[in-house]
Formats: sequence, structure tokens, C-alpha cells
Amino acid sequence: MLVNLYRLGRVIAEGQSAARLLLDGLDELYSREVALKFSPDGKRFLKCEGRELSPSQQAAFPYKKGPDAGVDPLPVTRYSGTGAKVVRRMSRGLIAARAWAVKEPACQKLCSLLADLSDTLMRNGVATEIATQLEETVKTVGASTARRVVVSIDAGGPLHARGEWDQRLLAAMRQQYGSRDEVSCTLAPGRCALCGELRPEVYGNFNEIKAYNLDKPGTIAGGAQVAAAARNFPVCVECAAYVTCAFRRAEKSLSFVMGGGAGGIGVPYLLLPLAENDTSRKELFTVLAGTKRQRTRALGEDSLKSFTREESEVLDFVADKFGASDNVGLQMIFFQKNKAEWRIQAEASQVLPSRLKVILAAKRDAEKLAFLRTEDRVNVPLLANFAGGAAPLKFRKGFPPEPFKPAQRVVLSWLTSVFGDGRLEYSSVLRLIVDRVLAEYRAGKKGWPRPLVRRAFLVLEFFRLLKVLPLDGVSAMPESPPGDGPVDRFFAAHPAFFNRPEKRVAFLTGCVAADVAYVQYKNLRSQPFLRKVHGMRLDAGRLKRILSDAKLKLLQYKAAGLSADTMTHLSEGWLATGDRWQISDDETTFYFVLGLNLNWHVKGQKPPEDAKVEEDEDSEEGDQE
Repeated sequence: MLVNLYRLGRVIAEGQSAARLLLDGLDELYSREVALKFSPDGKRFLKCEGRELSPSQQAAFPYKKGPDAGVDPLPVTRYSGTGAKVVRRMSRGLIAARAWAVKEPACQKLCSLLADLSDTLMRNGVATEIATQLEETVKTVGASTARRVVVSIDAGGPLHARGEWDQRLLAAMRQQYGSRDEVSCTLAPGRCALCGELRPEVYGNFNEIKAYNLDKPGTIAGGAQVAAAARNFPVCVECAAYVTCAFRRAEKSLSFVMGGGAGGIGVPYLLLPLAENDTSRKELFTVLAGTKRQRTRALGEDSLKSFTREESEVLDFVADKFGASDNVGLQMIFFQKNKAEWRIQAEASQVLPSRLKVILAAKRDAEKLAFLRTEDRVNVPLLANFAGGAAPLKFRKGFPPEPFKPAQRVVLSWLTSVFGDGRLEYSSVLRLIVDRVLAEYRAGKKGWPRPLVRRAFLVLEFFRLLKVLPLDGVSAMPESPPGDGPVDRFFAAHPAFFNRPEKRVAFLTGCVAADVAYVQYKNLRSQPFLRKVHGMRLDAGRLKRILSDAKLKLLQYKAAGLSADTMTHLSEGWLATGDRWQISDDETTFYFVLGLNLNWHVKGQKPPEDAKVEEDEDSEEGDQE
């Protein structure tokens, strides 16, 4: 990631000095400035002067935020709290600046001015006078939550010479990155791990990006310490500036939320451009940064075209424009952010445009499933549902108690497999899906969670088409002429899912259970039969008992004809299965629930109205065993 940020930073730096790249820039809310005016020698305070900043002045303002619990390295700070607090903070900054500047030959002539300024700020009575005037001036410039104030020191002379303060800022950065007695971070001279050049100074405490490694907490660049050789990453100040500049631009322009929406389920990530040369890298960066995002879509036919919502247009464009040659690529960095902390959770190191074309084609083909509704979309909230238990899995509400929640790890592994051409384990994916479906039964007490089951089939079909999940195996079905009934046509439309007689038996048993529930609902306005399978993981023995009970119920209600065709196929399935049942309990449960939910689609009928599963034995009045 750092190498890609370094290369991107060189492209977008456009010849700016390292010091200018390290400046933070003002937030657009800070549209007012109050300057503390001093005499050129710094020994007399004159007045506070306020003004409104134009957008160009905001962009050019030399602001640099200092480290947490530290001081800002330039004589500029944001107004917060009271005037007295701001004055104290600025005086501490001037004292620190004097200490840093005296070590820099280019800054030494500032030292006396800095000393006089800090003395003046802290002189008895003067600090109070400045604080009072500052508060009054802040009120006159119209400060508010939408128009905030930045406070600067103006003493004329070298204090405002850009070259002087460029050197001053670099001195502050050297102090921040440089040698400390307890860690011995600085190598002088040394070879930068990013540009590969021998430099007079390289820094091992580079922490402009406060991040976490994939395996353990720690800054991305861990240092040049002998005791921590595995984490050594010395960086020169120029490369630190490139990385800092690129990271800020990426957070602003290349940050997306995959599957974002209500409830904070979306997964935030960065898209970093990869290319062999700077020209292609800059072109791809321009495409990614300039794409219009956050366009909302109304539910309807177009909803099925949105795989990753906000960035769908970006991925489509990259696939179409660069897919023929694969001379560029993308790096996906999935992360979480909480205030100043930034953690990497997973990454797809190289996503080629050709891979994006395959993903988008698989998404379009999967969404052609005939039983889907407009709300059934292949997106991250859908994937997160199958890993998060009964409640939706949230990603954007701050950090979890531990670095990675198991469910989050699952979703991230699914995403990296999809975009990184990885492989998933069929049994693990199916277990998560079955657990989620059963949890829905238990939590919601619904007869069948139709949307969730439809989407489960959709997810498996999407994974199958992408070849990240080994669903396609050698068919174990006996050779026989295909029929032309609705059940035969459904099985023929999905051969990879129904390639074993056991799967067909479980599915058809679910169809018969749906028929019983339908008849009961017509007669009782409830579905007590579904209590027999309510939230239960099934095997072959339970399946036989359910089927036997279902036959009796259909006879009791004189509705055996409703499942006649299904029973014929069931007999053929059990005959083909013989004495061996060779699918897992998870597969048995999944295919049974699938039949329970898709019975009406298979028959070409409209499903009945949903009804709650009755828990009270008295609800079976008129339906005695």
C-alpha cells in the first residue's frame, strides 16, 4: 500500500516541495481568519484583525495540524474553546518552534523573533488582553458552526516568508520523525525503503498514517529499530510527503463504501490505481477521482444493475475502458476509521479490469434468476446478512471490541475472493447461510423468510458463476430422458444445484411441506405444521418423518392432488438415493428450505400470504393429529 501511495503521490504532487505537500490545508468550514498582529520585532502586540477567506485563500493557507497531545508546528491554529486556551496553545507552539528552528541553519534567524513572540504572548496582562480581543473579533467576523475561525500570528518580516517556513516545517517533521533516545529510529545516512535512494537522513518513525497491519496492531511503517527488524521501514522526508499527500487525496477522492446504505452496513475501502507508468497512473487516478458518486437509485428495474452501489459506475467504466489490455489495475484496501485511527482489515492487492468484467458479467447473469424480486441485489449488505447471525452485520459504527469480529472476517474474505480471484470453501459458506436462515426462522417466527432464501440462492449462484465456489461437480443423477413438467424444467434450469438425488429429495420434501402449510392456512389462518421444521437442522431421518406427516395431513384435508406431481418425483428421487445419503445436514436443510420457499415458483403459482407460526398447542384446533 505504501509503495502504491508513494507512486501516486509523485504523480499528483506536480512539482511541489515536500514541505508544501505535508501541509494539511484548511477544511472548507474554516472560512474566517483572525490574525494576531505584532510589531516586526515581536515585542509588542498591536491588535486582532479579522477577515473572510476566499476559497483560493483557504486552499493556499499554510496550515499544519500537530500530533495529538502536541502543538501545531506553524504559527496557525484552529479556534476552539476560549480565547485564553488558544493563546496558551499558540505560545506553547512558538516555544516548540524556537527549539526546533535553532537546530536548523536556515531557520536560525527566526529564533530571536520566535523567542520575543512567545515572551510577549505569556507576559502578564498581555495574554489576557490578547485573549479578550480575540474573542471579541471572533464574534465580529460572524463565526458559527458553518463558518469557523483559524487564528494566525502576523509579525511581518521572515515570519511570512514562504521559503523560511518551508524549512521550519521540515524541521518540525524531522523532530517528529527523528531520533529518540529510547528507540533510536534515525539512520543517517540511510537508504529509503520507498525511493531506494541513499539519503542524508531517513526516518523510521513515519506515522503520518496511523494504521494497523493485517496481522497485529502497529503503524504501517514500524521503524528502523534493531530490536524490531521485522518492522523496519525507513523513509526519507520527501517520500513521507508523497505518501501523506496521496493518502489525503485517496481518503477524499478514492474512498468508497461498498454496499453502503441504511443501517451502516457498508464496507469502506480505498481504490488505489496501479499502472506501469506515471501517465497511465495519472489517467486512472483522474477517472477514479472524477467519477460522480452517491447517486441514489429508486427501487425498480435499474436496482438490479447496482452491484456495489456508489462505485458501480467506476467499476463499469474501468472494466470497459481498460479491460481489453489489462495495462492498469486497482488495489482495494478495506479499512475502518475511528477518529484519528485508521485500520486495514483486508486487501485485494491487484484487481485487473478483466476481472471486473468477469464480476460484472457474473452479477448480471446471477440476477437473471427467474424467482428474484427487485430488492434481491448482489451487494455487501446481502453478503453481510449471511455472516452476521440474526441481526444485520454493521461495519461503519467505529471499531469492534476486538480487531476483527469473526463475521466481519468472513465477509472480508468473501470480498477479497470475489475481487482477487480467490477460492471459498463450500461447506463453510453453506454453514453460514444455513445458520442465518435458521436464525431468521427462530427470531422472526415467520412461516418462511422468502427474501432471505431467494438471496441465499442468488449468492451461491453468483459465487458459482465466478468460480470461487466449487458447486459444479460430476452429476450423480442416473441417465434418463428429461421430462417436460414444471419440476423437470426447474431442475434442468439449475443442473449445478441439483446434481444429486439427495438434493432433489430434500427440495421436493420442502415443496410438499409448503403445500401442507398452504392448505392449513386456508382452513385455519395459521400454519402449525411448520412447527415441525421451525429452526431445525435436518438429516435424512427427519426428512422421512416430515414427509410421512405431510402425506397424512394432505389426506386429512383431502388435498393429496396438490402434491401429486411432486410425490412422483420424490419416489424417483428416493429410489435413486437408495440406502446411502451422501449430502451433509447443512445441504439437506438448505435444499428443504429452498423447496419450502420456491414451491410456488416451481408450480407457476402465486404464493399465499405470510402468516406467523403459531407456538401455542391450542392453535391446532381442528387440526388434531
